[in-house]
Amino acid sequence: MKNQYDEDARFVITYVQKMALAQKLYIMVDQETGVNYIMLRNENGISSITPLLKEDGTITVTPQVMK
Repeated sequence: MKNQYDEDARFVITYVQKMALAQKLYIMVDQETGVNYIMLRNENGISSITPLLKEDGTITVTPQVMK
């Protein structure tokens, strides 16, 4: 995940939302492929990740972020 200390990170967090309890939802973009991923992390640090899909079932790609 990219932050101000890691300029060469492959993944950039583009969205964060607090959920119930201590859960957080993240949307990340792979800067090499442009593929968007959705990740849910719970209070125990356990995460689930999957590609973010559009309404038609295709993978969401953000080409302008690609290196």
